[in-house]
Amino acid sequence: MESKVVNKKECTHGSWNIKTGVLADLYTCRKCGTEKRSWQIKKEKTITISSQEYKSLLKDRDWVAALEVAGLNDWEGFDKAMELFDAYSDK
Repeated sequence: MESKVVNKKECTHGSWNIKTGVLADLYTCRKCGTEKRSWQIKKEKTITISSQEYKSLLKDRDWVAALEVAGLNDWEGFDKAMELFDAYSDK
């Protein structure tokens, strides 16, 4: 994550009140009122996969959604399957 800070004026007190926002955080010095804003820019990690693999992942996602809508979570083996999945899946 990249951070960019813009200061209206320099402050050396280092005692800040912080208001967290969606796009920026606003820092206000408790002693002199100086404000600075910090923008967090998320850089998502990307990977490259084949279009065939991508289509397969979308199909699998849709299949799982259909199973959930059909009541898969009511199946008596659902909890055991989730335990197995959690134990053996890559994290």
